[in-house]
Amino acid sequence: MTRLPPPDTVTDTRTDKSDTATRGGFDTDGLVAPNTEIELKLTARREDLARLATSATLAVRAPTRPITRLIETSYFDTDAFTLWRRRVALRVRRDGDRFTQSVKADAVPGEGLARREWETPVSGLAPNLGAITASAARKRLGPVDAAALRPVFTTRVLRATRPVDGGAVELACDIGEIITHTGAIAPIAELELELRDGSPADLYALARRLADEVPLSLDSRSKAHRGFALALGRAAPWSKAGPTLLDPDDSVEAALVRIGRQGLAHLVDNLPCALAGNDVEGVHQVRVALRRLRSALSVFKAMLPDDQRDRHAAMLARLGRALGSARDWDVFLTELVAPVACAFADRTAWADRLATLTELARRHRDQAYQALRAEVTAPTTTPALLAFAHWIEARGWRTEAGEDTAAVVRTADRPVAGFADQLLGRRYRRVRRAGAHLAKLGAVERHELRIALKKLRYAIEFFRALYDQGDDRAVRRFLKLTVRLQDALGHFNDVATASRLLSTLAADPAPGGSVDAAGLVLGWHARGTATLEPQLLADWKAFIDQPPFWDRGGGD
Repeated sequence: MTRLPPPDTVTDTRTDKSDTATRGGFDTDGLVAPNTEIELKLTARREDLARLATSATLAVRAPTRPITRLIETSYFDTDAFTLWRRRVALRVRRDGDRFTQSVKADAVPGEGLARREWETPVSGLAPNLGAITASAARKRLGPVDAAALRPVFTTRVLRATRPVDGGAVELACDIGEIITHTGAIAPIAELELELRDGSPADLYALARRLADEVPLSLDSRSKAHRGFALALGRAAPWSKAGPTLLDPDDSVEAALVRIGRQGLAHLVDNLPCALAGNDVEGVHQVRVALRRLRSALSVFKAMLPDDQRDRHAAMLARLGRALGSARDWDVFLTELVAPVACAFADRTAWADRLATLTELARRHRDQAYQALRAEVTAPTTTPALLAFAHWIEARGWRTEAGEDTAAVVRTADRPVAGFADQLLGRRYRRVRRAGAHLAKLGAVERHELRIALKKLRYAIEFFRALYDQGDDRAVRRFLKLTVRLQDALGHFNDVATASRLLSTLAADPAPGGSVDAAGLVLGWHARGTATLEPQLLADWKAFIDQPPFWDRGGGD
């Protein structure tokens, strides 16, 4: 199977002076910025999309008959996938007798649903780089040899469009397929809600209504992403969270919106990989996204009414628990059993017992993945995520605050820089208290220290851009020590979790030789954790000796 080359680091479009600078896809007047597409994508079964024809919501808010047409779009790149690496897509679309060339850029972290797009008319289905006049588009494409461009795949869809709320939103229902130029085919059945006027909150509000009528799923993958993956035989990929792009002049509220948008994007981006189960990083990244979002609710709790925060935190925690068992079995197999099996590969008796243990653990993992799929695809999950996204975009802490509105506004309008100083200081002091006398701490206390470190790490990652003003070496050093401590304590926790999982396997009706192998795995890693102890204590001393980079006299 050919691996899709990883994209390069995304460019921050706010530094692009050749076109309108935007925040969240809007210009300084709050209007959708030129060359910006603000779109929410959802997927469904074809038969469920067909049910939207009789939607009660659309009957009132989109009373005109949909316009249906056949659209063919070809995507181009070099043999080395130069454009893909730059997170940009070049396509030519045929719509009747019209041909339109588009340069489409990936979303910037924290920009929500906004993506940059530049369109130019061309004479046929072949690209014409000379027709691209916008300097921002040419910059995003970068240097590319037009003669080296090749068609990679084509999409053919029957698109039914209709204006919603007088044209504030355009709803497009696409049914069709992706066809690569090697003959691979994948179906398309998706709903696109594009904002023409208003706020992104309006898209989520409409999607919530439609999701109450037909089963829908959030899916951030563009046709370009799906097509390139299909062309190269790659299954659903996973991705890490990108940098949070904050400015020192941002308000506390603006920071939460950008962090919330980024967390939701990270979550939705990784759901296909988690559901497919083809890479353990899929589930891991979804769990990280959920934890970061829950951490954000905790970080900004002074601004959030308790009932709202608790409601959304409970939803995120429920999803996290659904993925927890699958993640535990993934770690058990890949990080605990696999190294031991490798070490004993040439000792037949132990190799056979470890193989039996591995097979049994895989069966339990498969059951855990079935459970997580049931939870993620449950009828209540997408509406709950849409409700959370709508709350972020609509600033629900203001609109739903009731008697708490004045207190909410006081915190929301504060500059984020001083807020971050104080928050990081509090979390740092909690870590130091939790880790006092580290050498004498038991498993429970070390687990609590790991959680405190994780909360500090997420807060640092949220606010890092506020301190990266020309020289970020102090931030990088501090974060590196934090991550190193968290990872070391995480390994101790994984070994403790392994004991619980091995008890589960030992109780299985058909364990075979897995009981002896379980003891071998535990003994192997118990010895390993003992050798890690001196390094853990040395890292802790380095951590507490490191001056906090945020200590600028903000105080509490």
